[in-house]
Amino acid sequence: VPHPHRIAAAKAILQNGSAEQTWKMLNWLPQLLPEAGGTVPLLIAGLSNPSERTRGKAAETLGQIGVLARDAIPALIELRADEWRNVREAATNALKAIDSSVP
Repeated sequence: VPHPHRIAAAKAILQNGSAEQTWKMLNWLPQLLPEAGGTVPLLIAGLSNPSERTRGKAAETLGQIGVLARDAIPALIELRADEWRNVREAATNALKAIDSSVP
């Protein structure tokens, strides 16, 4: 499957897929798009998923990417106000992993 189609499909799943579909996509992303530059925008899209588990997993994965996920900082800061504690904690931990100077 051509690269642009893979990115579009992954983004659609992360934004609108079922909890099971998005969880699987979050686990497949490193193999699907091994370079962090293509993965980060997709994970940012996952931060707005309706499922709190998916939002938390996307934040956790961004934290694992570390400094290369700097583009996610604004979305992660916003996610610290999420209604779910696990999502807020995942966002806070990701921010610390990406840039320790973020308050």
